Amino acid sequence: MVRCFRPFLPALVVTLASVLAPSILVAETRCIAQENVALRAPGDAPDAAPRGTLNYRNCFELLGTEAGQARLWLPKETGFAGEVVVSEFALGQVLVDDVELRSAGGEVWGKALTGTLVRIEADKGDVVRVVSVEGRAKLRFQVSWDDLFPASSWPEPDSNFQPDAGWPVGERPLPLSGVRVKGSDGKVRADIAAPLARVEDILMDPEFGGLKVAFDEEGKALVVGRMFWLTGEVPASWAQEVATSPDGVWAESLEPAVSNRVLKKASAPLFSEPKGSELGKLTNEHRFEVLEIEGSWLKIRYLMDVGQGEGWLEKKQLQSEKKTPPLALTVQPGLFSPNLRVGRSAVQWADPEAHVDDEVPALSLAPVSATLAMGIEPLLLVYARELVNKPSLSGEVTLRLLVAPDGSVASRNVAIESVGNESVVAALLASLERLTFEERKLTRKQRRSKVDHNLEVWVQLLLGAN
Repeated sequence: MVRCFRPFLPALVVTLASVLAPSILVAETRCIAQENVALRAPGDAPDAAPRGTLNYRNCFELLGTEAGQARLWLPKETGFAGEVVVSEFALGQVLVDDVELRSAGGEVWGKALTGTLVRIEADKGDVVRVVSVEGRAKLRFQVSWDDLFPASSWPEPDSNFQPDAGWPVGERPLPLSGVRVKGSDGKVRADIAAPLARVEDILMDPEFGGLKVAFDEEGKALVVGRMFWLTGEVPASWAQEVATSPDGVWAESLEPAVSNRVLKKASAPLFSEPKGSELGKLTNEHRFEVLEIEGSWLKIRYLMDVGQGEGWLEKKQLQSEKKTPPLALTVQPGLFSPNLRVGRSAVQWADPEAHVDDEVPALSLAPVSATLAMGIEPLLLVYARELVNKPSLSGEVTLRLLVAPDGSVASRNVAIESVGNESVVAALLASLERLTFEERKLTRKQRRSKVDHNLEVWVQLLLGAN
């Protein structure tokens, strides 16, 4: 099967046409399993400057191999017809047996199942070092040559596949940030990226966005998918991003310790330490709490849609309390992926006539972002599938949430919706099923009154194709 041919630039076509033979040989098919594979012409030296690149997931006829180089035939559908040469290591291989992943000392640190798509990273004689190709996690491990078979077509993920009984179990979805998983010897076992964003990547993910993680008492991570599992060491900061509270919210709500204080300008630089190197910019949309004060510097913890961070901020960057307007109750606009972000939000009494003389209490909306983040991968999978039929699928979904004093969500419904796709909207609502807020303390007068003290929360979610 030949997939997704991408035409070359005209200049490349002219260059190749002058040096490549037009003869066609019928041969087996091989698939490119690496991004931007260097492309050369027959007769070029292996260290010669590339004449172009090939993208992965494309499969071509194999004319032959020699000295670690593979000769491929590109058909006219690509915009060029002729023979090209790429490294054999760029071609995909499939595991033909379940493989235990072991360290040099014999420790079993994982398992990869039959059908896992990999490419060769290094040849060590009787064994090869490989890296898995598809999905959010890229495993790096050693196998024997007997465990591999060349991929003649790009394998489609099987949604019905389930591992055998006894497969380890992860407890929670992975955090949004990427991480490098290492063994006790410091060698890399896996690279885990941020959630997949490109539609084609999401649809070809053999894990279907279902990776889970658990931690032991020593902070060692167990990452579990349908096609693999692995254990290893990760930075403590990544482990802290995983949910710790019973309701599954990743980061606890952060109320600003310096209430009603905002920045003088739209943003201010954050530093690694007082007078240290700059980390980035803090914007007025961030809420933060002060952890430590050192002279004219404040050590703060700030909240983002995707987690939280720490840094040092100069006091002079803050407006005086007299010039500071009331703190806005909003979810920080932010990007979960190129496909979903949080827009405007508002909080008010559900029964305003019963609370004419009562101010709307402060309510941290951080759990909205945190809970969405927990379910982002299943949601994006549904969205990606729908985008196949309608690439322009986008719009807004504004939710109306009724929040009780104990923090539970009494009801959730769609107030405004312009996406026009039932599956996507249903997946969005499903991703918020575990949403809860912090409990609010009622005054004695409120507890004695017979009116309800629910809050009405409006949250706008924006969906857009990448």
